[in-house]
Amino acid sequence: MAYYCLAMLCYVAVPSLCLLGGISLFPEIWSLWVLPFAYVFIAKHAYSLGEFIWFDGTIQGWWNDQRIWMFRRTMAYFFTFLDTTLRILGFAETTFDVTAKVCDEDMSQRYKQEIMEFGSPSPMLTILATLEMVNRFSFAACVKRVIVDI
Repeated sequence: MAYYCLAMLCYVAVPSLCLLGGISLFPEIWSLWVLPFAYVFIAKHAYSLGEFIWFDGTIQGWWNDQRIWMFRRTMAYFFTFLDTTLRILGFAETTFDVTAKVCDEDMSQRYKQEIMEFGSPSPMLTILATLEMVNRFSFAACVKRVIVDI
């Protein structure tokens, strides 16, 4: 399962980089070839949202769950894959560090309000922040290109 992170990293990074380079990755919106992509996207999210609401979830909770799964796929699985690969090749010895998992009243209140809390800084957030910056930069470049072309 940890190797899945490589596909997810490509899924997150490649469309942004293609957008930045002006490379068409998906069919044009008025083409009939966009229908399979749109169907898969809409069906996957509609089913996921319906299932989440069916089990007494909220839309905000579903959205947070989607983001958490993206974090897991891109960060935790990557570090797990890296650790496993280094251990198999004999370059690293796996150690287990016990960390504090204290939950105070303020954190419980944010959890009940479905507000995400990242806590202290972590090297795992570096990958996420880098991907986020690539996506923002690509989006800004695309918006600039659209404004200049008009």
